[in-house]
Amino acid sequence: MGVFFKRVIAILKYYIPLQAMGLIFSILLAISEIASPMVSKYCIDEVIPGNSMEKLYLGIGVFVIVCTMQPILGYLCGMIFLRLKEKISLNLKNQVFSKIVHAPINFYDKTYEGHIISRILNDGNAAASFLSSFMTGFLQNLILLIMIIAAMLYLSVKITVIVLTFFIIYYIIYYLVSRRFRNLSMILQKNYDMECTAITQTINSIDTLKSYMLEEEKISHYNELLKKCYKDNIKIGTLSMLVNNLTSIVRIISLSLIYGIGSISVMKGESSVGDIIAIGLYFQMFTGPFMGLLQNATNIQKNIPIFDRLYEYLNMKTEKLDQEEGGRLEGDIILDNISFSYEKDSYALKNINMKIKSRTITAITGTSGSGKSSLIKIIAGFYNNFTGQIIFSGRNMKEMCLKDIRRNIGYVSQNVELFNISLKDNIRCGDKKVSDKDIINICRRLQIHDKIISLPKGYESIVNERINLSGGEIQRIGIARALIKKPSILILDEPTASLDTDNEAAVAEILQEIKKECTVIVVSHRHSTIEMADKVITLHKGEVYEEKPFYENLSKDHVEAII
Repeated sequence: MGVFFKRVIAILKYYIPLQAMGLIFSILLAISEIASPMVSKYCIDEVIPGNSMEKLYLGIGVFVIVCTMQPILGYLCGMIFLRLKEKISLNLKNQVFSKIVHAPINFYDKTYEGHIISRILNDGNAAASFLSSFMTGFLQNLILLIMIIAAMLYLSVKITVIVLTFFIIYYIIYYLVSRRFRNLSMILQKNYDMECTAITQTINSIDTLKSYMLEEEKISHYNELLKKCYKDNIKIGTLSMLVNNLTSIVRIISLSLIYGIGSISVMKGESSVGDIIAIGLYFQMFTGPFMGLLQNATNIQKNIPIFDRLYEYLNMKTEKLDQEEGGRLEGDIILDNISFSYEKDSYALKNINMKIKSRTITAITGTSGSGKSSLIKIIAGFYNNFTGQIIFSGRNMKEMCLKDIRRNIGYVSQNVELFNISLKDNIRCGDKKVSDKDIINICRRLQIHDKIISLPKGYESIVNERINLSGGEIQRIGIARALIKKPSILILDEPTASLDTDNEAAVAEILQEIKKECTVIVVSHRHSTIEMADKVITLHKGEVYEEKPFYENLSKDHVEAII
């Protein structure tokens, strides 16, 4: 619980001026609400018996002013808390998103896409809603409750003590019941994670799903998940209704006692009718802030798991992109006894030793699962939890800043993802130094220029579902994006997999030109791509199986396997 409040304070301390303003208006609202029953008592005990029109006008005037102030102050409080909520939501989501973007690649290897979306949207909104009302709402309810109890004690100590005794008993029961909210809240958040994951996985794999006629199976799986959500929602809903109905019972009993004991007190001349009516009105006001405080306690239990989930991301170690400038990595790349594993006791790469000469094309091939993608991702600086050394131009990779590595390496993944921005900005990829002329030239070299200018807005076309680009065209845009940064090292994962024969030959020709400017590393199974390489390295079960200086020297068996 102490950790939870430290987290709450750490976030709220940046919004003290807004909270202070909300608290001031909340206190004014509480005072205006407290005044209403006293005005009613004045009218009943003073105005009516005295037949005084002057007192009547005064009482009605004060009552109108007090009642008019309540919605005005309520509106101002609502606007302040709305702004507070949206500011917290904006900053909190931005912090979590920033952490996710800067997270190392291995975070994505073990985290479902749906879980990430749920943390940002669902947990971010829930935490913001809680934080925006917690501190100020708690103080507002507490101040109003103290004022109400003081007013009730002033009017009748005996009635107030009896009523408070019932509410203390009710609070004990409420506390025992509400302890279950924390566990149920965690279950609901996990259910939301699974629901998001099920939806995103279904959408992302819709082709496979339809190809294997898995529609009904997926629907059945999602239906089972919804049934679980239904049962858990019923549990927490039943618990909430139990608490609410228990409140109604206590409220009815308390009101009966107030008017019953109050009537006897009036008959004995110990209290006036106005006193009892005022106490009744105060009691009806009492249940609001009292339940508000109890709801705060329940919300704490509900939000502890939400904050745990958010801070799991907020406390996550991220990649550090230092500002060091180390120049271009023009020399050879040496891998010295590299071993790497995603999980303990299961090596993806083992004892890799190789030398990649500067300004050559090195093809890496092998069966599926042999470690090809793992190897190029380590060279690209995506993973640093490997053993051994990688030497770039005489510099140890682990002693270099990550920004320097990323600046020197152009990486093209097998499945190129384009951002929802213009094609020109997709190729420029944030580098403002790249001119439009540079972009057009590289696209002409990759034979994608004609396709782009045929689009209604040409290079300004926004990437979305309506842009008709083939897989090969998207692949070439990805290659253009890598080449435009003029890297020292170019890494391509199956760059020609989606290209036809003509475009494949064009890319191969470009790579032959590019190797004059940078070192090229290609993962491929394609005959033509491997044939153009200066060296071919074959991996098998995470180890170097065969390494030959050029295609013709490969073993006959391996040539047949490639073909």
